[in-house]
Amino acid sequence: MSGDKVPVINYMPSEMAVLSAVIHHGNKAFRAVGSLTVGHFSAKTRRLLWRVVCELTEAGETADLDQVLAITISQDSEVQRVLGELTDYLCNAPSDWRWHAGRLRERLARERVYELGREIAEGAADPASDFDQQTRDLGNRVVEILDTAVVKPTTSNVLAEYIAAAQLGAGLNLGFGAIDTIFGGIQPGEVLTVIARPGVGKSAFGTQVLVNLASSGIAGCFWSYEMPSAQAFERMIVQSSGLPTREVRGWAKSGCPPESVTLDRWSRRVMDNVTIHAPASRDIKAFPQMLADATAILKRRPRLVIIDYLQLLDHPGSRTNYERMSRIAIEVKTFAKRNDVAVMLLCQASRHPQGNEEYNAGAVSLGATAARDSGQIGEAADFMLTLCRPALTRKPIPEYERSLDTRMLVSVVKNRRGPLGEAALRFEGEMYRVIG
Repeated sequence: MSGDKVPVINYMPSEMAVLSAVIHHGNKAFRAVGSLTVGHFSAKTRRLLWRVVCELTEAGETADLDQVLAITISQDSEVQRVLGELTDYLCNAPSDWRWHAGRLRERLARERVYELGREIAEGAADPASDFDQQTRDLGNRVVEILDTAVVKPTTSNVLAEYIAAAQLGAGLNLGFGAIDTIFGGIQPGEVLTVIARPGVGKSAFGTQVLVNLASSGIAGCFWSYEMPSAQAFERMIVQSSGLPTREVRGWAKSGCPPESVTLDRWSRRVMDNVTIHAPASRDIKAFPQMLADATAILKRRPRLVIIDYLQLLDHPGSRTNYERMSRIAIEVKTFAKRNDVAVMLLCQASRHPQGNEEYNAGAVSLGATAARDSGQIGEAADFMLTLCRPALTRKPIPEYERSLDTRMLVSVVKNRRGPLGEAALRFEGEMYRVIG
């Protein structure tokens, strides 16, 4: 051997994949790759980032991007640039990051073997050295080093990822059997985008999902940028109790007496399991604090966040609506993965480009590109549903026929885990209830 360095191989993608995996998945990822040390990372800045991630994780804190940035930015001028690159990995982190961790162990093992080889080569020049014994020692030490590298084939790690996902258990069901059967529930870190024309009932669909979850004691959040918190709460009480709005309002006007057993029980169930927030700020950067506030109120971490609705969010610095929607959709996905929470993103459909009146009224099924100024909305979503209600048709039909048509048709137009499909739910407009 000659020279004084190991032949250069680019390990930057592996180092970034491991860093982003830990920031994505916190302790779950750290347990899998935590045997890595700063010595496994080749660049000074990434070594610093790994040291900070390890310190935060071992202290029981969340090693999210903001936290890592706050600690490291003053220590290395290159950190900000590297973290900028890291955000790309946060949105598109390789699923085989365990393999990447093995690759870093392999890199360090190669360096150690190389150094041992140099020792032998230098020792051979000494006439007094026992070259055969040194060679045997080298062989034993190489075996020890390679044993610690634990590098496995990619296929094994794909299987490990599959097993880990299966062990998480069933995803979060929405409470609509026909839809849940199609995509098997939402896992933490996944985004379900629901698209509908105005007036179809996307907000009612979202609040009904939270009511369904609350009936099983599952915590969730409703972040409404359209309706006031009190209105959203009233809607959930109506949905959960099955009583008319006028009766619920009469109960509220009388001070919500506990002797109204049905209403008291259902209002308590909603309050114990759902937080409703109508944020003053439309900036998506407020999401982590809003989630922390909800966790403090519920005394446990919400499993689902519903955002109503995407077009009302803001992203400072965006020059066009297309760019704004794209950035928001990507950041919602990053928020879901970084905080290990499922997100339902409600989205308003754009008008039909050729002026199709049935489409614009919300009476016919929409496609996956229906989202207004759609940008990267479809790319950032794991699942996409579109909603329509045939009763909204502009065609002249008798009113009694219109009132009898309570169908809400749901189309699964994107499903990362399986087939597409359609389901028919029932929409009870007076009580905002979605049943199926």
